[in-house]
Amino acid sequence: MDDDLQIDSDEDLFRNPVYYEPVGRNLDLDRPDLGVPQGQDLLNVLVRMRGRVPVEKRGLICPDCRDLRGRRVPMYLVQRDGVWLASH
Repeated sequence: MDDDLQIDSDEDLFRNPVYYEPVGRNLDLDRPDLGVPQGQDLLNVLVRMRGRVPVEKRGLICPDCRDLRGRRVPMYLVQRDGVWLASH
């Protein structure tokens, strides 16, 4: 029944865009530096926030929800198989 089911490769993985409010720009989760100055340090800070800082106070929001729906929807980072993803 599931013989034709194929698991997506990491290259096929869709990454939601994520906007970081304190610097006023989208982060590029495909890059180790997130596409911003001191991006690796920023990633470390965001990871340390998990379990300590509520998601809605981390400064990560969905730019699509903001632009298309006029809503501030908080996001968080999750790592799957070594790949960082932004999730609602």
